[in-house]
Amino acid sequence: MSFDILALEIKHMIIKDVELDTIGPESPAVSKAISNTPAPRLVSFTLDLDEKQLRNNNILQLFKNDAPNLTSARIHACRLINGLPDFPSLAELLLRVTESNLPGLLDMLRRMPRLTHLSLKGANRWDNSPLPIHDPALETVILPLCRSLLISFMTAHRTRFILSHIDLPAVTHLDVRETIVEDEHGLVATIFDTLPKLPDPPPQSEPRDWIFIGIRSDQLAIQFLGYRFQTQWTNFTFATIADANVAANTLFSLIVDAVCAPADILFLQPTRLYIENSITLDEGGELFMGLDDLRVLLGDVFHTYPSIQRLSLSGNTAPITRALHFTYPDLLPNLASLDLQISERGNLPGIYDGPSLALLQHSRHLEIDNQL
Repeated sequence: MSFDILALEIKHMIIKDVELDTIGPESPAVSKAISNTPAPRLVSFTLDLDEKQLRNNNILQLFKNDAPNLTSARIHACRLINGLPDFPSLAELLLRVTESNLPGLLDMLRRMPRLTHLSLKGANRWDNSPLPIHDPALETVILPLCRSLLISFMTAHRTRFILSHIDLPAVTHLDVRETIVEDEHGLVATIFDTLPKLPDPPPQSEPRDWIFIGIRSDQLAIQFLGYRFQTQWTNFTFATIADANVAANTLFSLIVDAVCAPADILFLQPTRLYIENSITLDEGGELFMGLDDLRVLLGDVFHTYPSIQRLSLSGNTAPITRALHFTYPDLLPNLASLDLQISERGNLPGIYDGPSLALLQHSRHLEIDNQL
């Protein structure tokens, strides 16, 4: 497609998605058209460049910095695009974060106070590079209108670096999905940094009356109204701890602290608890949790949230109902109902234990709904 045809199309388009590889024959013409052609009607734009495109396929700017109605932009590029803060209507930004653009990310966001939704997704290819150093130290970036922030596919120290420099006074939805890392002080998980950033809910808003805890052998997810945190340690190994038992105990202590954090930091005491369990093996390998770890973790969960009146379970529910009856019969004193549900994840089979359900119904007089 020629430059002239592309330029004519850009001038009249409202929504445009562009994907460029490194060898496509049309790439130079597309790059030139995107860089130098105003787009007066454009509302939504996606630019998806191959991660190997270290020079952004020679795209230095977008639409000659002239797209006055551009509201939403999804930019997957190695380097920051010049002029993004100059689009006056841009409110929603989805950005791929790389080792090349992280050093300038905060300065760019500082010039974008109109953002209402921000999504930062880490690149698949990322060398083990140090965090940026700013001298003088950066001032906090204030995004006064930003209601929603998603950070995903990053290591926890990069997530923490970004969050430590951003203030979100209007945030109503905060979603962080990261990988555990180790620093000189121990393990890093930013749930302890993100929870204090949540403002108190307005008096007339929906209460934070439920909490979801998703448990896998190598992943933990915690969610409640307006907040989600997910951490995983699939390929993680300690650099400073050689003893396998000490390493496993250190990781497990962090998991327990994370599960308890909403109650400890926000004093959250919901009436409904939803646990989805994917663990099926008796013993975890290396740093993977097994059923013994699950049983101990459940004790911390039940002890931390005594306000629970309704317990909903999915996945492998059998060890949970057994633990509730045999190991922790005195915890969750306000529990009145128990639901066993099909997981929303289609590939997670539902498993239940009939005898422990019958015993719970008899001993606790629970209303039980088993959909498995």
